[in-house]
Amino acid sequence: PSRMKAGYSPPPKPRGDADGAFERAPVKIEAEYYSGVEHHNPMEMHASTVLRGDDGHLTIYDKTQSPQNSRWLVSRVFGLGEDEVTVRNPFVGGAFGSGLRPQYQLVLAVMAALHLQCSVRVVLTRQQMFTFGHRPETWQRLKLAADRDGTLRAIVHEAVAETSRMEDYV
Repeated sequence: PSRMKAGYSPPPKPRGDADGAFERAPVKIEAEYYSGVEHHNPMEMHASTVLRGDDGHLTIYDKTQSPQNSRWLVSRVFGLGEDEVTVRNPFVGGAFGSGLRPQYQLVLAVMAALHLQCSVRVVLTRQQMFTFGHRPETWQRLKLAADRDGTLRAIVHEAVAETSRMEDYV
């Protein structure tokens, strides 16, 4: 479909007859697992400090595990050359994945620095941080079947989980 992004590949097709092999196997286990949603945040707040140089160069101190992603985002969103933006992250701290991608305080800080033509710092509150860091709710069913000597004959893994419309991972 046209909605699929470049690089997307559909899941592999089933191989063999797992349900039939499961029914015929002498040793089998079937289990369901549920994990509720979990909201988590690192102890330190997300913050971005944008230092605007006299020449317009932006030096950004950001809570990020990926300064290259932050620089790419800032450059693309604001039409800046990558040589006009430097992102530093001397301290990442506990990330829990929330430091993996640029968060919205980065865009707000850069927008303000460009508009006001001065250095700016934006710090998210604890309540604001709950808008982007969580582990999704999941339901999974697993079926394994084997011969008595331990030879695995079937694996069936079904899963339902929240996901993103824009990425492969929440």
